[in-house]
Amino acid sequence: REKYKWHYFMGSYWDKSVGWSGDSRVLILPSVENDRFGSTNGIAVIDVGTGKMTAFFPVVTGARTARISPDGKLLATVGYDGAVRVFDLAERTTLFRDSVGGPLYAACFSPGGRYLVGGSGMGGRLLLYEITSEGDKIKVSKKGETIPTGDELHEIEFTPDGKQAFANSSGGVALWDATSWTTFKRLPACKGRLSPDGSRVALVLEKAQDKIY
Repeated sequence: REKYKWHYFMGSYWDKSVGWSGDSRVLILPSVENDRFGSTNGIAVIDVGTGKMTAFFPVVTGARTARISPDGKLLATVGYDGAVRVFDLAERTTLFRDSVGGPLYAACFSPGGRYLVGGSGMGGRLLLYEITSEGDKIKVSKKGETIPTGDELHEIEFTPDGKQAFANSSGGVALWDATSWTTFKRLPACKGRLSPDGSRVALVLEKAQDKIY
């Protein structure tokens, strides 16, 4: 099996967020150093069955989060250099890059794979991107951004129906209407996770008992 070393950049190794393919056969490791490439920092694509690397995408500055699209065709990363990147996994090419300034901590594809969102550490806004196909070509377009929340955004998730988005942030749990992106609410002083069916949020409160809503 190949060996990987976590890359330390602007924070500890534990703040990196790995991604899985929908069938759990592929694992994406952000901000690793690969000796084959002279310790180039980047994203490693791992075959879970064999434990071997099948692809490597160099990224100059450390990537914080990596996600695979629901159809397994795209890899999206965000990182400390303030860039959103989308790669074609099969062709091993860069399809899209957007530099927004300031660190980015989180990214997530919508359940159908039509949208990609990135979470900002500068003002706590969500960056919105649409993914479409034109013949055999995949196109990624920036659609805009949400109003600032004022908090760093981490661990973004969509509900299974794609109608709501959910993020842990430095100020608590953030919730959006993912159809219009104009409705936002915050549950302060807590962290949370969605249930698999998206109907409930389990909250861990800072100074109270755990609750489920």
